[in-house]
Amino acid sequence: MDTPPRRSAVDRRRSSLVVKVLFLGMLVVFCGGLFGVYLLGALEPAEHHARVRAELPVPADSVWKMLADLRGRPAWRPEITLVQVMSRDSSGIVYREFLDDREGMRFRVEQQQPGRLWKVRNITPDFPLETLWTWELESTSRGCRVTLSEEGRIGSTTLRFYFSRVAGYDSQIRLRLEQLIAGLGLQAEVVELLP
Repeated sequence: MDTPPRRSAVDRRRSSLVVKVLFLGMLVVFCGGLFGVYLLGALEPAEHHARVRAELPVPADSVWKMLADLRGRPAWRPEITLVQVMSRDSSGIVYREFLDDREGMRFRVEQQQPGRLWKVRNITPDFPLETLWTWELESTSRGCRVTLSEEGRIGSTTLRFYFSRVAGYDSQIRLRLEQLIAGLGLQAEVVELLP
C-alpha cells in the first residue's frame, strides 16, 4: 500500500499562512461592514416624517370602527395575538400589543375624533424608536380617503441605517395601511406622499 508523500514543513507553514490571511481578510470585511452601517446610520437625521394614503370604497365610519376596536386588532394585524387596554382616562387610552406570548409595544391614544382622526404615540419604555402615528379619515364621493402619517425620532444608528437604506421610513405605516385595507376585505393602492 502506497502512502502519500508527507508535506514539507515549508508547505505546512505556507498553508497555515494562507488560512490566516483569509481569516484576517474576512474579519476586516466584517468589521468594515459593521463600521459602515454605524457610520451611514450616524449620518442620517434622527427625526423623520413619512405619509401614505389610500382611497377606499367604504365609508370613513367603517375604517374608524376598525381603528377604534383595539381588542379586534389581531383580526387584521396577524403579527399581534392580543391587545390589552391598560388604562382609559382623560389623558387617553393606553394599550399594549402582544406578539405570540411576548409583550410588544405600548401605545397611548392622544387624540381621537370619531370617523375622522386617530393619533397614537409609541410609549414603549427603553425603545429606540419614538413615533406618533396620525390616521386621518376624509369622506369622499366614492367612500373615504385614509392618510397615515408618522413623525418619529430614531435613537439607534443601526435602526436609522435600516430605515433609511433598507426598509424605507414609510415601511411600517405602509404595512399598517395595507393590513387595514386587507382587513376590510378590499384591495387598494397605497401611495407614498411627500412629508
